[in-house]
Amino acid sequence: MRPRNQPMTTSYPVDQWITELGRHYRIEQLRLNEQRILALAIGDGLSVHMQAIAATQTLVFYASVVVMSEPLTPGLLVAMLQANRFWYETGGATLSLDDQTPPRAILAQSFRFRDLDVPRLVEAFENFAGALQAMHEWLEPEVKVARPQADSPAFMQRA
Repeated sequence: MRPRNQPMTTSYPVDQWITELGRHYRIEQLRLNEQRILALAIGDGLSVHMQAIAATQTLVFYASVVVMSEPLTPGLLVAMLQANRFWYETGGATLSLDDQTPPRAILAQSFRFRDLDVPRLVEAFENFAGALQAMHEWLEPEVKVARPQADSPAFMQRA
């Protein structure tokens, strides 16, 4: 029996799940980098990033939706907050702004390893990518700043 103050350590085949996700999309040798991160380009200049965090046993999806124009209008900020209400319009993900100038709208969602397997990972990826595309289509007309390509080509793979 383990002491109460020690977390249970369970090994999850995250690397295998990522490889199988790649096979699903016909991407050979899809894998996390040394920092346990990968990025998949999904089209329209959008990329889904995934980071496996061993300490919390979570897989986090995140993406830059758009670079916002300044000043941010109160109406748009209210609409973004309302999109987060019960995560209905964001497909379970959270929409936020980062601390850059001008800020980027960021979509993020985390999944516990214990709730994942290959089919659930594929479903989670597809749902997140769909929410990202929907949020991009909604927010892009609201911004006037061109979206910079911040992702390194060596880091990107196509889904």
